[in-house]
Amino acid sequence: MQPNNISPETEAVIHKFLRYDPGTGIVYWKRDRSNRPAGAEAGTYHNKGYRMIRINRCQILTHRIVWFMAYGAWPEDQIDHINRVKDDNRLENLRDVTCSENLFNRGFHGVSWDKTRNKWMVRFKDKNIGRFDDWFDAACCRKSAEQSNIVQLRATA
Repeated sequence: MQPNNISPETEAVIHKFLRYDPGTGIVYWKRDRSNRPAGAEAGTYHNKGYRMIRINRCQILTHRIVWFMAYGAWPEDQIDHINRVKDDNRLENLRDVTCSENLFNRGFHGVSWDKTRNKWMVRFKDKNIGRFDDWFDAACCRKSAEQSNIVQLRATA
């Protein structure tokens, strides 16, 4: 999450130099700025796939700028890309969420991608259950573990 301690001067620069296209979700430079001509898309890609714009020596995630430009205030917490496309900054695709809400939107709860092994990892109750090549198999395993736990709880009740 990015802190909301953006200075009023930086906010003024955002309004003066940036233009948001709600149809495409792209932010453009309104005016020439150093080596960036007016009309060029603002920002670059962050190492995690999000776009960032540098203003007054401050790197700001583009989706946070879009939120600020649309609502006149910075998001309360995190911005979730509803369709999970990290550079789709159309306002209809963005929502202000808590960290746990954002994590839940990543997919089936308890199933995540293990980059080091290139497999889907299944966790249940803080335990690794297994890794799978196929997401559907991983989700079925997670659901099975959940159902087994419910059966065990009913048996002990």
